[in-house]
Amino acid sequence: KFERIIRFLASVPLFKKQLPRSDLPGVANLLTEKTWQPGEVLCRQGETGKAFFLVFSGQASVQTEEGGQQQERAVLREGDWLGGHTLTSERPNVATVIAKGP
Repeated sequence: KFERIIRFLASVPLFKKQLPRSDLPGVANLLTEKTWQPGEVLCRQGETGKAFFLVFSGQASVQTEEGGQQQERAVLREGDWLGGHTLTSERPNVATVIAKGP
């Protein structure tokens, strides 16, 4: 499984461009795997971001609220990531992200 995670990280553009492959095992050791059920909220718009997420499998809906209505802005898929701002600063999330399933 560890090798599968290394291969996955090597395929993620963020890591492919920024890190040498030899650094990926160290990154993999820092990760915590979590599975969300469809409809579960990963993060909410306006709340302070607390985590960096990598989509290992499945999909997630990126939604923003404007005028009391939620609008889907994007769908994240395997290899996508979110919450990069949490790695360098403490800022509010700009969107709500909801698990969609496979």
